[in-house]
Amino acid sequence: MVLGVSDKVVVVGGGLTGLLVIKALNMLGVEPVLIEPDFVLGGLARGEIASGFSVDAFPVFLNSKDIGRLEEIGLDANFHQVEYKPLLLKPGPLKEKMWGRPSGVDVSRLDDPWPLRWRSPSYYPVHGWSRTLSLWERRLRYKHIHESFKKSIGGVAVTYHGQRVEYRRLYYTLSIVDAHGKLGVEPPSFKPVYCHMAAISLVVEGEPPEWTIGYHGGTAILPHTIIFTSKLLESFAERHYTVTSIISYGEEGLRPGFHEQTLSRLKKMNIVKGPVRMERIRLAKYACINSNELKEYVDDIVGVLEEKNIVLVGRKALWKEMSLGELVSHVQDTIASTL
Repeated sequence: MVLGVSDKVVVVGGGLTGLLVIKALNMLGVEPVLIEPDFVLGGLARGEIASGFSVDAFPVFLNSKDIGRLEEIGLDANFHQVEYKPLLLKPGPLKEKMWGRPSGVDVSRLDDPWPLRWRSPSYYPVHGWSRTLSLWERRLRYKHIHESFKKSIGGVAVTYHGQRVEYRRLYYTLSIVDAHGKLGVEPPSFKPVYCHMAAISLVVEGEPPEWTIGYHGGTAILPHTIIFTSKLLESFAERHYTVTSIISYGEEGLRPGFHEQTLSRLKKMNIVKGPVRMERIRLAKYACINSNELKEYVDDIVGVLEEKNIVLVGRKALWKEMSLGELVSHVQDTIASTL
C-alpha cells in the first residue's frame, strides 16, 4: 500500500534530531511523515513520566547558547542552572575506546572529564526532559508510522512491516554506521565495533547528596560509571531526588548481577539514602570507531544520497559532534537548503 502522494516529506528517526527536523519543516508549512517505532519522540534524552515523576534515562545538559537557539524556534522551557560538584567515588583507568584518551589515565587528574564541561554553567529542564519533550511533541504536526525503517527503493520508504511511503525528500537522522543496506549505498571499508550503555534511573525519597555528579572507576562488573543526581523540583516531590547511573561496557555485554551490584554500591556510597520509589533501566548501543574513517565515508556517500533525494541530518547521521544549539542551527540550515 502506498500512503498519500509523491510530494511527501519523510523523516526517519524520532530522536532529538528527528524532533528538530519536524519542527523546522513545520516552520516552513510542511507536515512530514515520521517513521519511528517508539510512540514518543526524544530518543535517548527521553525517559518516561510515571506516578507524577519525570524519570530521565540519559540526561542532556545545556549551556545558555543552546537555550537561546531553542527559544528562537519556539521550543522554550523552564531551565535552571545546575551547580555541579564533581566527586571521585573510586579511581579507575579510562578505556581508550570509550573515552578517546590513552589507557591508564587516572580520572582524578583530569581537569575536564568527558562528557561534561565543569567550567561552563550548565542548565537542565526544571521538570525533566521527559516532561519537556512531551510538551514540545504536542506542538508538532506530523503523521507517525510506528514502525522501523527498512530501506529506501526508488523514492519509496519501506518499513519492516511492508508499509510504503512515496517521498520527494527523505531526511535520515539515524546512525550512518550500519545504514548502507537501508539507503542503497556501498558499505564502509571498515568493520564497526559496537559499545553499549545501560542507564539505571531511580527516584529516591529524601534529601539528595550534596554533590550532583560522580565517577566510579572500572571494576569487573562496573567497567565505568557516570552517576548523576538531581533534586526533583515539582512541588509534590520536594522530598525526592533522582539518581541516574550510566554504565558503559563493550561488546562482551554486562555481566550477570550488574543491576544488583550497582544498586548495592549506590547505597554503600550513601548516594541512595532513602527508599527507592521508582526504578527504570534503559539500554543503548553506539559505534566505537575512528571518527576520521567515518567522516571520509560520509563525504563519499553524501553526493550519492542526494541523487536519491536522501539527506543526512544530525550527529549520528553525519558522525559529527554538536552541542544542542549547534544541532538546532544545523537542522534549520539543512532543511532550508534542501527542501
